[in-house]
Amino acid sequence: MQAGGAEIWPGAGAGTAAGTGGSDATPVAAAATTTTGASRSFSVRDWEARLRQVRVDKRDINRLVMNYFVVEGYADAAAAFASESGMEPGVDLSATQQRLEARALVEEGRILEAIQRVNALNPEVLDSNPTLHFRLQKQRLIELIRQGCIEEAITFAQAELAPLGQTDESYLEELERAMALLIYDTATQHPDTSMVQELLDERQRTRLASELNAAILANQNQEISHKLPRLIRLMRYAERDLRSRGVVFPELDLETGVLRESSVSATSTQAEPEPMADPSA
Repeated sequence: MQAGGAEIWPGAGAGTAAGTGGSDATPVAAAATTTTGASRSFSVRDWEARLRQVRVDKRDINRLVMNYFVVEGYADAAAAFASESGMEPGVDLSATQQRLEARALVEEGRILEAIQRVNALNPEVLDSNPTLHFRLQKQRLIELIRQGCIEEAITFAQAELAPLGQTDESYLEELERAMALLIYDTATQHPDTSMVQELLDERQRTRLASELNAAILANQNQEISHKLPRLIRLMRYAERDLRSRGVVFPELDLETGVLRESSVSATSTQAEPEPMADPSA
């Protein structure tokens, strides 16, 4: 549906959409406000009619989209969107591309190349984050073990990681855990111990890549996460609040963006209110 010339997600209020002021109330809450305290029920048609009353500035939507492209590292998409919308990205998109490439290298297990790419971008990123630097080096060790380069892995651990382990006990514990992988004959043989097996999981690379991505963003004085997930949490928080007040309204399918009739009755909603959660978590 259209609001203020822009496609919006049901539940995203004016001002709230891009965190740029305006009313703190979402249209979900505004739609069901009642002075009698009695339970209310809305059909999809009624709910959509109320959502159409919400005016959202197209510039706020554009800022939200640009924020997503920049934080996620989609430099080409950000450049194209800037050209079409006139919304400036506010960052050097060439640096955004380098950040994306460094993150991708970590996800592929090419850690040395990732470190070199980050240092070419700005050496302060790792110089100011010794823990991140250590974890990248530890991942290099894990990748050597994964490839079956045992002698090279031992030499690397002794030369590069052992000295760091002497400066911080937590580093030493992480190093010992990684070195435990050496007791297995091949890198493809997953250990029985889940704590060690986790190191060979692809998700280990993904977590480290996200940590590196956040460090680069922080170094560039940018937001380390985009706004969309928080807006969805705020919407869900408002929905739970309404249900706890006995309001029945259509449910939004986040995968399709389609409103569906609620299967919850006003009576059951009042009898068993859903627990509230911190929307900023």
